[in-house]
Amino acid sequence: MRFKDKTGLVYPKWTEKKLNELTNIFDGTHMTPDYKDVGIPFYSVEHLTSDNFLDTKFISAEVFEKENKRVRMER
Repeated sequence: MRFKDKTGLVYPKWTEKKLNELTNIFDGTHMTPDYKDVGIPFYSVEHLTSDNFLDTKFISAEVFEKENKRVRMER
């Protein structure tokens, strides 16, 4: 089965590549941050898997800045 673009043309043959050839892969801080009562909202994998973004946790601005320099999130 070949996929077609919006105009009905068949896409060219696919090239197999390893994921790390296309992007950098990061999997988090590897440490649970020290949560605060207020601060920068911090969402983790548990928010995604439970589809619950109402139970927000917060981190300090300093922790956010440090992690944001190390690994900048992109859309």
